[in-house]
Amino acid sequence: MPPSVHTWQKNLSATDAQQETSGGLVPYLRLTSGSLAVGDFQTWFRNEMFGAVAWQAGQFGKKPVEEAYVPFTVIVQGLNIGTIAFRVTHDDTRQNSNNAPNTWLHWPSQMESILHNNDFSGRPVVLTRDDTGLFTLEIQ
Repeated sequence: MPPSVHTWQKNLSATDAQQETSGGLVPYLRLTSGSLAVGDFQTWFRNEMFGAVAWQAGQFGKKPVEEAYVPFTVIVQGLNIGTIAFRVTHDDTRQNSNNAPNTWLHWPSQMESILHNNDFSGRPVVLTRDDTGLFTLEIQ
């Protein structure tokens, strides 16, 4: 029997891919419904994809949030970059403002640099968690 895996993907928008837009850059990936066919994406990332990680109280700007630091194996167009810790934040009230997703994956500086220097707009980004709790982020 193959290992159970949680998988999610979406195509990177220019904003997600850290490319200049009229709205400016945001240093995080908004975890939207994407390929999620079942469940409420507003709670799925916090409770399913990242449910077993060590959440703690944190802040985003002046707002309290839940946060966790999650190690991901990062693969960019077939090249294994290595393991990088990503900050993940969750705020149950984010959806109250413009129906924003409640969970964000913040780009670490190493990833920001890769994204700024390469335009991955429109490319799929895939997040997986295997049955042992290991996470992978792949930009295809």
